[in-house]
Amino acid sequence: KSGAKLVADPENPRDIDVPFFRQPDRIANIGFYYQGARLSARIAYNYQTNSIREISDTPDFDIYQGSRNQLDFQINYKITENYRLYANWQDINDAPTIETFGDDTNRIRRGLLYGSNVRVGVKFIF
Repeated sequence: KSGAKLVADPENPRDIDVPFFRQPDRIANIGFYYQGARLSARIAYNYQTNSIREISDTPDFDIYQGSRNQLDFQINYKITENYRLYANWQDINDAPTIETFGDDTNRIRRGLLYGSNVRVGVKFIF
C-alpha cells in the first residue's frame, strides 16, 4: 500500500492524500508450469485493481485506469537438440483497458482494446 500527499497551492485548495500514482492497491499473480523431457508449458494469470494515472484540480477529473485481468499461455516442444516448436498466446481473454474520470466507472474517458497476441514458430539453437 502506498500513497502521496498533494501539496497545497494558494489557487488550488486541494491538500489531501491520494493513492500512489500508477500503483494498484492489489496485484495478484498465479502461474502453473510443467516441464518434461520434451514438453514444457506455462499458464499465468494477472489481476490488478484500478489505479490513479493523472491528478486534476478536482477529484472528479482525476484519471483512473480500471482493474484488469490477463491470462497468458505458452508451450514449447523439443523436436531435437537444436530445434524446438513454440507457441505463445498473450492476453487470451482480450482484456480491455478502461480509463475513467474520477473513481466512477460510469464516467469513461477512453477504452483501449489491444487484442490478443499469438506467436507460433520454430526455434533453432546453435
